[in-house]
Amino acid sequence: MFSYYDAFKYDAQNRLMGTVTVREENYGSDGIRRTADDIATGGWIQYYNADVKIERKDFLLSIGEDGTWFTEDDTYSGVEKTTFNAQGDIDQIMTFNAKGADETWNTSDDVLQTRKQFSYDANNRLLDEVTYADSGEDNTWFTQDDVESARTQIRYDDVTQTRTDLPSASFGEDGEFGTSDDVIGGYGAVRKIYTLQDGEGQIIYSNAGEDGLWLTEDDVISAYYYYEYDAQGRDTISYTLKSIGADGLWLTEDDEGLFLRLSTHSADINYVTETRYDLGEDGRGLTADDTKKSQRLQGSLPANLF
Repeated sequence: MFSYYDAFKYDAQNRLMGTVTVREENYGSDGIRRTADDIATGGWIQYYNADVKIERKDFLLSIGEDGTWFTEDDTYSGVEKTTFNAQGDIDQIMTFNAKGADETWNTSDDVLQTRKQFSYDANNRLLDEVTYADSGEDNTWFTQDDVESARTQIRYDDVTQTRTDLPSASFGEDGEFGTSDDVIGGYGAVRKIYTLQDGEGQIIYSNAGEDGLWLTEDDVISAYYYYEYDAQGRDTISYTLKSIGADGLWLTEDDEGLFLRLSTHSADINYVTETRYDLGEDGRGLTADDTKKSQRLQGSLPANLF
């Protein structure tokens, strides 16, 4: 049932430090998962600032000669660094994909691959996410000629309690992002997020329909998602649906369901089991005709990996 597991390491404050992946073919000579002879293949480790926000994540390809994960001799594949504004919101995320001339990761000459810039409204709600993929003609990052490669505009409707994400992969004839002729939907999914009484609903759109205009009645819907969360903000139930039915209400009798995922978290937050079910003929979750399809365990690492 378990073809792999993601194993976590936590610090003394019970904060997630990092994770590695162990696949079934690397369960060791005993063939049993989560035992001392398991071999992990790749992972990441993250670091917190004084405000307990993640400011750096190191992506790892393999363990080093010392045989211990998350030490200086691990082989890196990249580094992600995050900066924050005065309000504590994310300002920029920078991704580095190579070491610089000093041949050392996490130094000032690491090679910047992309950067994302975030902006907010007066209520600290995210408005725009802009991705830059090149430093421009001056070959210097963080200058006016950095090349914008994608943008997601985020809009809110306080009356209907919805958020709409509008990603664009290219600009239109005016040569600028963030204008009315951007090519929407090529980068990520156009998404509407609904705040519901017991959870959150999301509608994903695949194209703008026959009129060629986004956010009109003929936009083509590709999927519906529904989530419920626990007091710690962790999802516990999620549905993937083909339709929410003619009544337009979530999780009612006329919905058409695809599958359900249940996430069970341990009290100490260090373990989670995710179980996926295909919905039976009734199209409803948590009923007798649901069929278990897969299960995944995530949790603290066996001691030998550290």
